Amino acid sequence: MRERTLSQSVNEALAEEMERDARVFLIGEDIGLHGGAFGVTKGLFHRFGPGRVRSTPISEAAIAGAAVGAALVGARPVAELMYVDFITIAMDQIVNQGAKVKYMFGGKARVPLTVRTLTEIGFVREAEGFRRFMERSCAGSAAELHILFGVGGERRLREFEIRDMEGYRRAAPARVGNAAETQVQLDVYGELLDLAWNSHQRGHSPDDGYWGFLVELVNAAAKLWRNQDRGIWEMRS
Repeated sequence: MRERTLSQSVNEALAEEMERDARVFLIGEDIGLHGGAFGVTKGLFHRFGPGRVRSTPISEAAIAGAAVGAALVGARPVAELMYVDFITIAMDQIVNQGAKVKYMFGGKARVPLTVRTLTEIGFVREAEGFRRFMERSCAGSAAELHILFGVGGERRLREFEIRDMEGYRRAAPARVGNAAETQVQLDVYGELLDLAWNSHQRGHSPDDGYWGFLVELVNAAAKLWRNQDRGIWEMRS
């Protein structure tokens, strides 16, 4: 039996349907020349052209909305929302429009739409490595949890400007470090707890030391969750 990765299998399935039905087209971020996340649409842009492999701006709502509209007029779009984290941004288009329109029009409207997104990669060893890195960087204490660490576990990442250097496309000022190191972002507690739960479901239960660290995280989150934080956007003061 031929062995293929999941990305290769999805790529072949998309190409097969596009060959079979000229109404099928792809729409999403970076799916053209870039080949999409993990190369799932690699080669399809050159094979089928820009009219059927449409790269879009970064707007999940626009991607899903355009796909719903195209499906309503007879096309068969496959909309790629790069990661499942962002699918909620397009919930109005997917759930309130695409999923309901057939019933809103008494079954006369059809929406042959496929939404494709990534929910899990399966890199268990990498996740376990990240878990150990976080525990080590925090010295096993929730009180030492920061929103970011250096690659060596450094906790102090003082930001400063390099005045004689330009950034990408001459962006200025060029900075080293990250001033967000001092910000409070309460979501970090949930991220680590979610990682531990998903790891446990896959047969990697925490040892006694890490369990104690998780208990500290829960207690800290219960104590701090009403406090104002900076959110995930790291806005400057």
